[in-house]
Amino acid sequence: MSRSRSQTTRRVALIAFDGAQILDITGPLQFLAGANEAKAKGAPPYAFELVAPKAGPIATSCGLLLVADRAVDTAWLASLDDLHTLMVAGGEGTGDAIRDRHLIAAIRSAARKAERVVSICSGA
Repeated sequence: MSRSRSQTTRRVALIAFDGAQILDITGPLQFLAGANEAKAKGAPPYAFELVAPKAGPIATSCGLLLVADRAVDTAWLASLDDLHTLMVAGGEGTGDAIRDRHLIAAIRSAARKAERVVSICSGA
């Protein structure tokens, strides 16, 4: 028996990079966490992951470090058949990020697989 759309956990990936605005990362993810917390029963509406050019620490524009769950690599790109929402952060590091050909190619590939693509601020 297939699950209805209201019972399906939607996979969300937020792509960030060094110099990204911390609020562009934490704000949308906290909003989704709030939706998960508000759901009383069943599967949470959202499962999210933070993705970056390399897995591990990301230095945000304010200097605080966040940790990316996954790297934007071929294994991650191959795992996106169930991707519902792709989000891309913005911030001071956007200029360097748009010069990263690998990152831009990965965003394009992921965007083709996602049902919804969201740009946060200058992440467009």
